[in-house]
Amino acid sequence: MWRTPTQRSAPRRGMMDEQGRFWFGENAGDRIGMFDPKTEQFKEWAPPTPMAWPYDVAADARGEVWTGGEWDDRILRLNPATGEFVQYLLPRFTNLRRTFVQNLPQGTTFWVGNTHEASIIKLEPLDW
Repeated sequence: MWRTPTQRSAPRRGMMDEQGRFWFGENAGDRIGMFDPKTEQFKEWAPPTPMAWPYDVAADARGEVWTGGEWDDRILRLNPATGEFVQYLLPRFTNLRRTFVQNLPQGTTFWVGNTHEASIIKLEPLDW
């Protein structure tokens, strides 16, 4: 058992990427976390807008990581190599939880359910 670097960060759901690293949301810590079981080391990234409260994290085939802010109505895309975030502000209150990425030849499509609005959100980035 390993403890996250941020105490009481309330780790939530996540997934393994193609390199065998575990990505997860640190909900109460307001961070994206990554644990590499090969090195037994953690890395954390704080979203640029405070109070996002990442809940779930999904890695895509290009090496970028996606999450939804539980409280700030944004979808976040992280490039872990540079630490750069891209934020996509959504048009209404969402409370994002489980996230999914679909890897396509033309890029990644991000899918998430809107907990409070009984809808599904599909995001296709235009900057690729």
